[in-house]
Amino acid sequence: MRSDVWHVDTPLPAYHKGRVALLGDTAHAMTPNLAQGACQAIEDAVVLAHHASGSMAYVPTAVQSYTASRRSRTAALVQRSAQLAEAVQNESPVLTGLRDTAAGLVGKVAPWQLARYTRPVDDWRPPGDPRPARR
Repeated sequence: MRSDVWHVDTPLPAYHKGRVALLGDTAHAMTPNLAQGACQAIEDAVVLAHHASGSMAYVPTAVQSYTASRRSRTAALVQRSAQLAEAVQNESPVLTGLRDTAAGLVGKVAPWQLARYTRPVDDWRPPGDPRPARR
């Protein structure tokens, strides 16, 4: 059995063209290692709705603002997910042993390190949310 997984290494220059916006995997496909595919699509939709909440005459500006708002966050998550995929899918017996030992030690000795690794996933706030991002 074979299940190919694709992600976009290089971020698209924009998540829109004219009055059309791309959301989710169509804009920023990532490996499933952070379980963020649907979550990022929802975040995209919230941000796009925020920017497009005015008159339809401003849709080109709204989708341009949407791209500007989402591109750096999603690019960072795509990269982090790909890095995790490389570590998890490595087949070298030596590297796999080192990885498993290190993960076990970190989980027991410094579990906060694992939380720190996933913090970029957790620190998103919707537009207009007065609460600061968690650090």
